[in-house]
Amino acid sequence: MQHKMSDSRLINKQIKYMKKIFALSLSVLLCTVVFAGGTDFSSGASGIAVVKRDANTFKLIYKAEKAGYVKVSIRDSRHRTVFYESIKTVEGFTRPYNFQSLQEGDYTLEIIDNAGLHIEKIHNYADQGEKLFNVRKLEGEDKLILTVSGKGTETFHVKIYDGSDVLVYNEDKTVTGDFARIYNLKNLEGGIRFEVTGANGKSKVIRY
Repeated sequence: MQHKMSDSRLINKQIKYMKKIFALSLSVLLCTVVFAGGTDFSSGASGIAVVKRDANTFKLIYKAEKAGYVKVSIRDSRHRTVFYESIKTVEGFTRPYNFQSLQEGDYTLEIIDNAGLHIEKIHNYADQGEKLFNVRKLEGEDKLILTVSGKGTETFHVKIYDGSDVLVYNEDKTVTGDFARIYNLKNLEGGIRFEVTGANGKSKVIRY
C-alpha cells in the first residue's frame, strides 16, 4: 500500500512538471520577429543577448551571420529541459520567454546555431529589477553589443574612451521599443572604456 502511495506522489510531481513546461510553451509568441525598425546591427555582424523585459519575461535577441536553423533550449538548475524550440531564421529575431509559471531560480538558455553552442544565464527572481539595457563583448572579437528592451521612447547616452582615456565617440540615441547595435572597436588600442547611461541615470560600463 505504501509503495502505491509513493508511485502516486511521483506521478503527481511529473504531471505538475509537465504542466509548467506546457505553460511556458504557451507563453512564447507564435510568431518570429525579424530585426527591423529600431534594431540597428551592422551588416554582416552577429550577436546574442538576453535582456529582462518585465517582471516575468526575458527576451532573446539574436542576429545571424547567415541563414539557418537556431535551436533554443531552456534548462533549470537541475539541467532539466523546461522548453525547446527550433527557429528558422535569415537575419535574426527577437523572442520573449515568460517565466511566470516556473519557480524562482537560475536557468540556462542554450542556443545552438551554425557557429556552435552559446550559453546565457537567466536569474528568475521576483525582486530583481528590470534591466532596460545591456552591454557585452562579443567573444573573440573587438566588438561590443548594446541591447535595449522596453516600451515607450528612451534616450541613451553612449560614450567610448580609448586607452589614453580620450573621448573618441559620443552619441545621444533616442529609441522606441527594442533596439540593438554592434560597435566595432578594432581600430582602438587596449584599455577601452564603453559607457552607456539611461534616462533614469543608471549606467553600464565595460572595460577591456
